[in-house]
Amino acid sequence: MSLPMIQDSLTVAVAQMRQHPCADAAGLEAAWARIAAWAQRARGQGVDLLVLPELILSGYHLGADRLAALSQPPEAVAQRLGDIARESRIALVCGYPERLAAGGVANAAILVDEQGQTLLNYRKTHLFGSDEAAVFTPGDLPQHSQVALWRGWRFGLLICYDVEFADNVRALAQAGADAVLVPTANMQGYEAVPQLLLPARAYESQVALAYANTCGAETRPGSAPEEASATLHYGGLSTLAWCDGSAVWADAAQEELLCATWRRADLLASRLRHPFLQNARRRV
Repeated sequence: MSLPMIQDSLTVAVAQMRQHPCADAAGLEAAWARIAAWAQRARGQGVDLLVLPELILSGYHLGADRLAALSQPPEAVAQRLGDIARESRIALVCGYPERLAAGGVANAAILVDEQGQTLLNYRKTHLFGSDEAAVFTPGDLPQHSQVALWRGWRFGLLICYDVEFADNVRALAQAGADAVLVPTANMQGYEAVPQLLLPARAYESQVALAYANTCGAETRPGSAPEEASATLHYGGLSTLAWCDGSAVWADAAQEELLCATWRRADLLASRLRHPFLQNARRRV
């Protein structure tokens, strides 16, 4: 039996993309084509792992009926995403609407490795506002089973609003995560999240963070232009944050592939200097 590959350095990227709301199966095929194109672009820049935004497969601002119609079981998404991962030879995280076996829809994200194997499927736990609560079934809070090993690194997943709660990141770190991957669709007006909270989350829990946001505007299909809630304006600023509190950001308005190289030796050295995880007293 071969030993798992341990890779000291990883090149990680977040794809800051515009949302293209799907109307039907043809829209889903177009979304898969965009994902494949971004994966090939990332591979061309030497990326090992690419994180795509929240619900990028379907569109975010669609309403309950359309999201339910576009939802898919995780096995179907894993097969298509796995094909793209094998073709591009990189690991991928993709946000999508998951059709739950018990009924309902979850706001989900899936992580597959470069061989197309599913490592994690995660459901958003903290739903943002009444619109999300009316559409999605929340997932279980982060736990040990939601950390996956790949190339000697341990990864956890969160989605958008989840990362704004410090205990979610800390729970994954205490479960052994070295990095937390976060598909998101964060809107304008919440710039403090990528600029302030994410570096703090990375530092206080001694993890790396990859936060893939949407940019531009998305208008809900079938809505009247004069409706106040018809259009969402996304804030961009996709982020790669490191355990020392440093970070790099994408542009606020443009599509962009943002890359960084993370070194495991640097992460371990930082944890020796800042033993927050070791010294934290856990509440019962």
